[in-house]
Amino acid sequence: MRYLTCIQLVKNMGAYMNHPISNGLYLVSSDYDEACFDAGISEAFSNAWHILALSDVIMRPIRNIYPNVNGEKDGARIYLNKIFYPSNPLESASPLTILWYSIGKMPEPNVYYNVNNFVAVTDVTERGLNTNRQQSTKR
Repeated sequence: MRYLTCIQLVKNMGAYMNHPISNGLYLVSSDYDEACFDAGISEAFSNAWHILALSDVIMRPIRNIYPNVNGEKDGARIYLNKIFYPSNPLESASPLTILWYSIGKMPEPNVYYNVNNFVAVTDVTERGLNTNRQQSTKR
C-alpha cells in the first residue's frame, strides 16, 4: 500500500496540490515533495497527503479521527478531523476509519501533542460480533 500511495502521489501531483483541501494540508503536513519521498520509505511517518492519496488507491473514503488533545481551535484537528474522499470511489465503498496518534508519546498538559501515525478503527458490529448481550433474569 505504501508504494502504491507513493506512486499515486507522484503521478497525480497536480490534482493533489490543487485539491479543495490542499490549503489545509499545507498547514498541517510536511512539504508535498517530502511527502512523496516519505511515502516510499517504510520507516517514515505518515501524514495527511498520504491519506488523501491512499483513499484513491483503495477507492474508499477515509474518515480521519484526530484526537481533541490540543483544543477545539487546533489547526491540525480542523483540517484532519474529516473524511477524505477518493476521486473515483467504488460504488458501495463505506469509509475506512483511522485514528491519528503519536508513537511512544502520551498527551501532556500545556505541551502541543503532535501526531505521527494512525491506526485503523473498526466497529465491532462490522466484524459480526454481537455487542448486545442479553442477560438471563430467570432463576
